[in-house]
Amino acid sequence: MMKRLAFVLALTGLISVTPVQGGLVVHYTFDDVDVDGDAIKDISGNGLDGIKINDGPTTGFPGKIGQAASFAGGANNQDNDYVDMSAHADSLGQLTEGTLAAWVKPVTTEEAGGPDGHLTDVLTIFAASDSTQGSAEMRWVVHTTTSPFSPGGPGGAVGHGGMYLGARGVDFPDHLINDVDDEVSLLDGNWHHVAVTVDGDNEGTLFIDGGEVESYYLTGDAISFMGDIIPDGPDTLGIGRNKDSTAGGGQWFYHGLIDDFRIYDDALPADAIKALFDSAAADPCDFDGNGTLDIGDLDLLVAAVRDNSGDATFDVNGDGTLTAADVQVFVESPDKLNTYVGDANLDGEFNSGDFVTVFTAGLYETGQPATWSSGDWNADGKFDSGDFVAAFASSGYENGERGVRAAAVPEPSVVSLISVGMLVHLRRRR
Repeated sequence: MMKRLAFVLALTGLISVTPVQGGLVVHYTFDDVDVDGDAIKDISGNGLDGIKINDGPTTGFPGKIGQAASFAGGANNQDNDYVDMSAHADSLGQLTEGTLAAWVKPVTTEEAGGPDGHLTDVLTIFAASDSTQGSAEMRWVVHTTTSPFSPGGPGGAVGHGGMYLGARGVDFPDHLINDVDDEVSLLDGNWHHVAVTVDGDNEGTLFIDGGEVESYYLTGDAISFMGDIIPDGPDTLGIGRNKDSTAGGGQWFYHGLIDDFRIYDDALPADAIKALFDSAAADPCDFDGNGTLDIGDLDLLVAAVRDNSGDATFDVNGDGTLTAADVQVFVESPDKLNTYVGDANLDGEFNSGDFVTVFTAGLYETGQPATWSSGDWNADGKFDSGDFVAAFASSGYENGERGVRAAAVPEPSVVSLISVGMLVHLRRRR
């Protein structure tokens, strides 16, 4: 619900300038609220639900907008997890133009074990095929290897990390439109918004992070959408798998996270793709939705950990549990608050000024509820000696801003710090 509301609010702010046009026919959020057992609920209103196959993908992972689905990947021709949409082949398979869009975060080359670590040469985001005909399909994939289909043209001069949309039918050869932008790799470990459009003139366009990317046709000068590929339409559709055919054909799977998958029944214009990107580009840790990471987000996170809420939205480190480790990652990560546990006033440093802040609040060892600003640094809801243990574990006291290390300063004992703090507190009371 939070994710859907955040998207609506963000899109409302853009709608007077760049409205998302066209008919939305499928929308999978992958949020827990939109998952019912093995069913991935379609919130477009069309009821075109997807089905988890082979016990996956696993939902509830931190996503770009709320939560995402994690696909395990695997070698070709094995039974790996994916989302099956084949029950809707009669309706979706007739589309002769359209838009595919999603947020993706594939497993990196390093995480896969090196350039040859990925078990397939492509990671399939979405595909539609005729299981009775070999190589009759439309597939939207991410490159994992340097190949003739890789960015940079035949021979793959640029290498892996790009994407292409390929289409081949019973009566025509393989047509592919390739991304040749070597500045962005989809395998860099970050979230990326990707989209492909095919219009009524069979003109294809590729987008990454809201902008059109340079592309070329490997063969031919056009691309086809699902309904133009196979005379009777595809019978196999899905996210995370391309099924070539039942007659000895191959299967290519996806490895990594996918969020906010959409299909439109026409080719969205560039400004609409940009609006989709902009509406979700906010940091997923902006829990209060105010557009910046600040004390409001930290207080919400600390409260979720303290209350053991189980809300995966707050699982910052993605380990499936809510603990003080999530608070530490949010506080210390360079792309989050980039400071230290103990920085009560969030000025970017952990120093004596923070002790003035927390002891002024007067909650030390009282057992009364405390927040980050009043000394609860280990997310147990109180301010006591345990919070000092958590703070000094990061060795940031009097070391200046994180990443700008000052000369070494001896760590004071917890007892001495408490003494200083109590003196501050007593002095203020007098």
